[in-house]
Amino acid sequence: MAEPSGNNARQNAEDLARMRRLEDAVITLANNANQAGGQQQQQQQQTIFDKFVRHHPSAYDGVCNLIVLEALIREMEKVFIATLCPEDHKVGIAFYYLQREADNWWSISRVAIQDQHGFGWGRFCETLKKRFYLDELRWQKEREFLRLEQGSLSVQAYAEKFMELSRFATTIVPDAASRVRRFEKNLTPKVRTVLAGSPSVTFQQAYDRALSVYESVKAEEAETERRSPNLAGCHKPYHPGKNFNGTPIVCFSCKEPGHKSNACPKKLTGTVRSTGSGSGSGSQAQKGRIFVMTRAEAESHSGVISGIFLLKLYLSVISFVPSFLCNT
Repeated sequence: MAEPSGNNARQNAEDLARMRRLEDAVITLANNANQAGGQQQQQQQQTIFDKFVRHHPSAYDGVCNLIVLEALIREMEKVFIATLCPEDHKVGIAFYYLQREADNWWSISRVAIQDQHGFGWGRFCETLKKRFYLDELRWQKEREFLRLEQGSLSVQAYAEKFMELSRFATTIVPDAASRVRRFEKNLTPKVRTVLAGSPSVTFQQAYDRALSVYESVKAEEAETERRSPNLAGCHKPYHPGKNFNGTPIVCFSCKEPGHKSNACPKKLTGTVRSTGSGSGSGSQAQKGRIFVMTRAEAESHSGVISGIFLLKLYLSVISFVPSFLCNT
């Protein structure tokens, strides 16, 4: 076999060198691309975090307060939506806002928790609640939810309290339908009666309807009070010494203020004022008298009226004697 000429050998050396330079260029381009991608990802993460920080969300230090923790989670979720935060960035950002006891817990448990299947923001929140939701606090909120009624609250205040406590009473209201039923059940009777004809399907519908009825009821009460201020403003069962409109009570028997005739102390003692003109002295007091006679005496006078009456749950024979017989 003939050996390659000098020109061919030189050509082969140049081709080999060209291939090596091309390979180096490809490697360099690949490295540059990886570096650029990493830098771009870091820049993206930094941009999202900067946006998140501008909203000044609250931090959580591990205090065993269910309301505080729920408020923190809701606040962060709203900021995530506002900053268009990707799902895989949420836990890393939230970790930055854990302090003291909560920070210590996450630092120790992070590796084991993150290795769980399906770990993400939802699992993080569940784990956080499980750690800092003490059973006694949860039961306390459940009992408070069981006692919750609208009462003197407005529909808005009642709905806010209902939503706040219902998150801790999932065994009592496990779904949307049961939540709506309980919300309507504990409204005031006036509002509940109007809504009873057609139950609501969603909580928002129940709230809107209850608010509309409540405002109508308040408007009617205000109109009633405007037309009859004395009667509408009276909510007491009795007024000692006064009528419902504030005027003094006057006894029809003795004409003295402060009591009614059925509780007149002068009737009880047997003394009343004469309002007639028999003796010309209208202000002169007359003493009452009681006469006692036997049954034989009562039967001997034809003018005595006798009968059987129920007196303090006992049947009694009572006789009424005309006044002219008492003077004989």
